[in-house]
Amino acid sequence: MEALTGEVDSARCVGHLAQLVGDFAPYRRRPAVRQFTEQAAELRTAH
Repeated sequence: MEALTGEVDSARCVGHLAQLVGDFAPYRRRPAVRQFTEQAAELRTAH
């Protein structure tokens, strides 16, 4: 996720990220998935 820190301007990238977060939903209680989801949310709201 650190590779994505900063700005993500691509709507396509944000869409793929949203899909990945959705795919991780069954595992959302696991710490690594929770952290990824939180960081992804920050990127998605910044877009």
